[in-house]
Amino acid sequence: MEIKDSTTVNDNPQDIFDEMERQNNKLSELSEELLPLIQTIAVKQREYNIAYAEAEMKLKMDGMAITLIRDLAKGNRAVADIGKELYLSEMMYKYTIRRMDDISSRIEQLRSKLTWKRMERSNAMM
Repeated sequence: MEIKDSTTVNDNPQDIFDEMERQNNKLSELSEELLPLIQTIAVKQREYNIAYAEAEMKLKMDGMAITLIRDLAKGNRAVADIGKELYLSEMMYKYTIRRMDDISSRIEQLRSKLTWKRMERSNAMM
């Protein structure tokens, strides 16, 4: 029994079409994941900005030296936790985009293979 790698497709045009359809379905699924990721990033950015401003204001009210406030506000545990969540959301977004680019490249590769097969077939008929 031969194990078929998902990146290899037989030379049969129908197999190529089938693989293109699978890749298009993956691309559609990933595109549906983008909107929630974008919304999460927006929410986390807002939460981070508010938490940072509150921490900064508290430090100012406590009489902390102006030169230290920025670093201490970023080091506040609540601010840092939200910052981490924001960072992870941004990285998931970038990773999803990268996966979509990879799938798009795979689809283009399959399209080229199909065109090549079509040219081979038409040349064989001559």
